Amino acid sequence: MGIPSLDISIPSVVSMEISGGYVICVTFNRLNAPSLVDVTLDYPMNSAELHNDFDVSLQDVLYEPLLEKLNHVEQLTLGSWFIQALSRLELKGLSSPLSNQRKCLTVTMDFEKWCLYGVANLLRSSPNLEKLVIKVTSRRNYYELDEEELETLQNVEENFWEADERSFECLLKCLKSVEIVGLKPLHREEDGVLYGFVEFILGSAMVLERMLLVTEKCSNSEETGKILVPPEFVLSFLPRSSPHALLLFA
Repeated sequence: MGIPSLDISIPSVVSMEISGGYVICVTFNRLNAPSLVDVTLDYPMNSAELHNDFDVSLQDVLYEPLLEKLNHVEQLTLGSWFIQALSRLELKGLSSPLSNQRKCLTVTMDFEKWCLYGVANLLRSSPNLEKLVIKVTSRRNYYELDEEELETLQNVEENFWEADERSFECLLKCLKSVEIVGLKPLHREEDGVLYGFVEFILGSAMVLERMLLVTEKCSNSEETGKILVPPEFVLSFLPRSSPHALLLFA
């Protein structure tokens, strides 16, 4: 039968959001939306039918039918399912469907080990990126993984960002603003993944002007059974590549 396709014609619409629970796998055979400037894609596809033929089918869903047809939009927001799909593309050495001209990008995800390859894919494919917004959520929309992929994504080395291949053009010449919403006090291993990313950006973004960290209120240490370390105690004194970088907490 193949993957169902949709035709969408919204020539005058400037903002579009597709979000919600699981949907069947679909492609966009025709997407006529030349006026779009703001697009949010935050939904997990029911990817069971893609799992056995990933190299062909996931690209059928992500590439020309969808993301490439949205490459003209100024503001793109991607949810966690798409970030993990990009992680799988990165692991397989496949190119990204995202435009290398995009200057502003927002991602919504639970920032854990499995997403790091996807974030690396985004940075590598966005040499002109000027603003990055990360909205941390506890909602998990996982793509089905085989055992080897799951092991690779979950057993990421602590020095992931120190690898030689983690050099990104946008960090050298144009990333000026980073916002992270939902940063939690440091008290568990998963929190350290995001803290490590913050350290990497501060130490690598040569023209960074502003990093805003919006912290999330957590229950007290008596409820968690662990000591909560406020983000500013951990991050305020990290070295910065840009002499003009301001680190702000809210």
